[in-house]
Amino acid sequence: MKKIVVFLVVLSFFSVSYAVDAKKGDINKGKQLYREVCRSCHDGSKAKKVTPMHKTTAQWKKLFDNDMARLKEKHEGNDAFNKIKAEDFDHIYRFVLDGALDSEQPQTCD
Repeated sequence: MKKIVVFLVVLSFFSVSYAVDAKKGDINKGKQLYREVCRSCHDGSKAKKVTPMHKTTAQWKKLFDNDMARLKEKHEGNDAFNKIKAEDFDHIYRFVLDGALDSEQPQTCD
């Protein structure tokens, strides 16, 4: 029980510390980070292939704005994900929003 409580406290800390703001992000840095970190697993071989155009703007916003704790939980133990700095999430967020399925220029990241 004590481990669960500690885990929830740590998880809530990360969800607060990883608050993202697409306005602060740099698209080019985000694209680089996405390729290095996200695509290292989400290329279809280790995990489901996910590119910016796999989700709409609303879906990306929901994931980054409301589900960051869940995202962190799903990637627990993933060294690449855990090395992302808090400000780097802003860059990734900006990149995926800019390349979302319903954006002017959907991105595949290929």
